[in-house]
Amino acid sequence: MNSGNRHRRDVCMLSRDQIIDAIVSGKLFFAKLPTGGYIARYTRHGLVQRVTDHGLEPLALQGSDLCWQIQAAEESSGH
Repeated sequence: MNSGNRHRRDVCMLSRDQIIDAIVSGKLFFAKLPTGGYIARYTRHGLVQRVTDHGLEPLALQGSDLCWQIQAAEESSGH
């Protein structure tokens, strides 16, 4: 495994709390959600976006509303 792949894997391995911190603080991140799927922010304090096969799609919820949705989805899926 080359260092580029290892770096990307490390970036994706954020805990739910780290993802929530990145969302509310405006940090750049790329992460796999505990319930599946990927989200990212590529500009500081920009929109959090869902990563799809077709590119990036801005999420309808942002900030604390998005954090609540992530927590609720994780709890309902049993993760």
